[in-house]
Amino acid sequence: MQPRPLHRGAKRGGRAQGFPLPSSSSQLEMATACGMAESQTRLGGMMIERLPFRCPAHFRPENRYTPPGIAVACGRPTPEGIAMATVLLFHSVYGLRPLERNAAARLRTAGHTVITPDLYEGRVASSIDQGFELKEEIGWATLCERAERAAADLPAETVLGGFSMGAAVAAHLWAKRPEAAGVLFLHSIAQIPHDARRGLPLQVHLADPDVFEPAEDVAAWRAIAEGAGIAAEVFSYPGAGHIYTDPSLPDHDAEAAERTWARVANFLAAL
Repeated sequence: MQPRPLHRGAKRGGRAQGFPLPSSSSQLEMATACGMAESQTRLGGMMIERLPFRCPAHFRPENRYTPPGIAVACGRPTPEGIAMATVLLFHSVYGLRPLERNAAARLRTAGHTVITPDLYEGRVASSIDQGFELKEEIGWATLCERAERAAADLPAETVLGGFSMGAAVAAHLWAKRPEAAGVLFLHSIAQIPHDARRGLPLQVHLADPDVFEPAEDVAAWRAIAEGAGIAAEVFSYPGAGHIYTDPSLPDHDAEAAERTWARVANFLAAL
């Protein structure tokens, strides 16, 4: 049986570039063989971004899940029989920017499948204040509905993660997707569902101090996580800014960012 090829495409500035999604299996195989990929796909009514790549002949896509009708972003070949994670990663209040795209690319290089929904549908804030204005204009309920549509066709065990505001979006889905293999909060803590699965792996990365996450709130959150039986790891980074993984912001701390991604890599590999 021929393996199903998985491939990625690119989308820039809200417009598609590249090649349309092949309409038949033979066209799909030809596009993969040529190293070409479609630019975008619609998942649950939302546009999902992917990056171009060439599919190696020895890649084993049957070890991965492909939602019906779409091509999934994938990373480099992994040892046969090892199942890597599917990760749903939500952007911060700024919108979908290079921060999220580069993070997704990093995780794909490790072999994971990563989906980065654009909850603002192409709009991007130039400042944090503008980001909060966009969030309020769109509305929290709408953002959560868009997130639910993005997750609808993904495996039940998909890891839920997000940057700052995106952590709260991930927490919203966590309550609806109890079989998630793990949860990843970057630059924020977020609500733990009252019926969260005991032993669920959860990793949190926070600046220390963080104006948006006061120490007393973090301490209270830790107590709730412990009481709920969540396997929570909380890492703090003294002197870093709120979204310290973002090189485009004054918050950036390169050393803290590298330590964060190394820990995230270990977290996902252990799931």
